[in-house]
Amino acid sequence: MFGYIKPCRAELKVKEFEAYRGVYCGLCRRIGKEYGLLARCTLSYDYAFLALLQLTVQKAECAFTACRCIAHPTRKRCCLKDTDALSFTAAAAMLMLSQKAKDRKRDDGIRGRFFAGVTGPYFRRLHKKAAARFPKLAEHCEKIMPMQWEAEAKPDCTPDEAAHPTADTLGKILSELSEDETERRILYRLGYCMGRWIYFMDALDDLETDKKRDRFNPLLLRFGTDEEKCRDYAVELLHQSDAEAAAAYELLDAGNFSPVLENIIYLGMKQEQNRLLDRKKECRA
Repeated sequence: MFGYIKPCRAELKVKEFEAYRGVYCGLCRRIGKEYGLLARCTLSYDYAFLALLQLTVQKAECAFTACRCIAHPTRKRCCLKDTDALSFTAAAAMLMLSQKAKDRKRDDGIRGRFFAGVTGPYFRRLHKKAAARFPKLAEHCEKIMPMQWEAEAKPDCTPDEAAHPTADTLGKILSELSEDETERRILYRLGYCMGRWIYFMDALDDLETDKKRDRFNPLLLRFGTDEEKCRDYAVELLHQSDAEAAAAYELLDAGNFSPVLENIIYLGMKQEQNRLLDRKKECRA
């Protein structure tokens, strides 16, 4: 994932933000415990959302403590106490990281191949370790890039077809959070819509770079060099995906972290979308 799933901090209560930051820090420490110190540097906000959702869906008992870390050595911060529940999210982060590295190797030419050559052995080790712990999760993640490359190879690939691999993979990851069949379907739909939103955010974010480097972008494939049409259509797709994700989330039972999750889905995603659009306007000015 890409780091777009963030809360709207201004609308969170202090205790809610502390809980969010505590889960983020707890996940960071869990990744370090299971995959090493360097792996902690790869953590993004998207996985904090996944951890919060998992803890909420599974009604996990959570306890917080004050702790220090390398990033904040002088001041103790709220941190979720170590729990095995975070192992799933930690594994998902490592598995998706290895897939993102494959995509970078394919898309970034010489730089991508150099990056893959330097980091490839490390990412493969992380992938192997995570896959051994969660084979079903690894099976879902390993399909994303073949599906993506197949879609991109189609000369008439539509934006929906291009977004499907990311959306489907995230949907399947979220569906693994529950054993109840009805809840699994709801989680899949939530993950699918959020994955679709993430993909279109990334496509819009990379619009100018992809155009300059002649890389695949479903918006450019549909509208050519007309960036204004690309942006307008991307906004439509983002609003649609955001609304459908919210509708799916409303079908889930509330839990301990529901206020934070609601903030992310109803406010945070829109805020990140507006930030991206504002940045695009500043670049054009």
